Amino acid sequence: MADGLESAISRATVADGDRAVTVVGGVNVIRQLLRAGLVDELRIDIVPVMLGGGMRQFDDDALKPVRLEKVRVDEIGARTSLRFPAIQSQSPDPVSRAIT
Repeated sequence: MADGLESAISRATVADGDRAVTVVGGVNVIRQLLRAGLVDELRIDIVPVMLGGGMRQFDDDALKPVRLEKVRVDEIGARTSLRFPAIQSQSPDPVSRAIT
């Protein structure tokens, strides 16, 4: 990703054929993707492990136009997986593939 996250997503989208592009990342990567309008679906996994600290995922004024509507909840062992389509109220030209 030396030439940028958006470029990497663009290359992955072209290379993926008919399949969805999946991005696994932390708070900074997910924020960049949401800001750029490159997220069709967001999956958040919750596991009851105390890590101490961290960054708040949605504590970013630039993400206020993003609406999340829960569409699915899966429980797999101790993990709870939440799925949300990411709806941009001011969508800048989102990639047509699902990025999670």
